[in-house]
Amino acid sequence: MANKWVHETMDLITFGIPYSAIHIQKDVAWKTLGPAHRTKNHEWYMLYGNEWDFEDCYPKVLRSFFEKMLLKQGAQAEELQVWVAHDILDKVWDGLSFSKRKYWESFLIWLLSNPRILKDWAGVDVLNGTIRRIVAEQEIWEANPDIKSEYQRLHRYIEIVKSNDQIL
Repeated sequence: MANKWVHETMDLITFGIPYSAIHIQKDVAWKTLGPAHRTKNHEWYMLYGNEWDFEDCYPKVLRSFFEKMLLKQGAQAEELQVWVAHDILDKVWDGLSFSKRKYWESFLIWLLSNPRILKDWAGVDVLNGTIRRIVAEQEIWEANPDIKSEYQRLHRYIEIVKSNDQIL
């Protein structure tokens, strides 16, 4: 299982927001079920091999659902995308060796340690609290002041991860 900070970093890259509360909700059953926690709140994970695979993580029916939801409910559509992306990352993570997990964790730590790259490559300005969005084929920088404090929290946490992990 990918650590919460890994999920949050992937969300920061993908959506511009770490969505911490969603990952807490997704994995709340870990406390009682341990590794079997994915039987709760991991619907898309459980459908691997039937509804989706790594060739098509977001089949047409799911993309259509997201598109319709986006028109009706906006931000809730993105939150549902985060919910599904959590399961996909968990499934990917399950297939990685220990050394590959450490490789990706190291890369994400490096990325979080380089705010300029986050801005230029991922379109998330963690220092000024803005997210690059494309709206009506125009690039805009959408203000989201919470990004600054969320980034600072994540950055503090990766410093702890680095100090606790001799492999990184």
